[in-house]
Amino acid sequence: MNPGWIVLIVAVLGLGVFMPLSLRWLRRRELAEVERFKAAERTPEFDFLRELGLECGTNAAQIALFLRETLAEAGEIPPDSLQPSMRFYPDLEKLPYYDSPDLLELIFLLEKHFDAQIRDGDAEQILKPVIDGTVGEFTLAVLRWREREGSSA
Repeated sequence: MNPGWIVLIVAVLGLGVFMPLSLRWLRRRELAEVERFKAAERTPEFDFLRELGLECGTNAAQIALFLRETLAEAGEIPPDSLQPSMRFYPDLEKLPYYDSPDLLELIFLLEKHFDAQIRDGDAEQILKPVIDGTVGEFTLAVLRWREREGSSA
């Protein structure tokens, strides 16, 4: 038998054994992180909004709480366990979805929710905090975009 075929067969068999084990390990790690967030101190809506400099009952506050809910749902955690100061990396990266968030899906979700199209330059500004910032910075980036969109409509 050709040595190349032997290497290929061993590689395929190895993937068949190690891939499920590594996926199981990853899911266990994610579930442990979800449990850690469920047990963490809660941040009430008022405190979340205050930390962002937003007043309760405003349109901006409703958007901020929607974003918090959406981010929490993606990570399978309670919304009040998210704080504006949390960084996507490293604070949230072990949660489901956050180890490699589908940034395009996040933009589609925002477009659908706001019934508006997000231009490439705006998408880059909105997503920059997801790559190297905080939940609060992401929220404020979305609010700045909404404010620009509202003034240009």
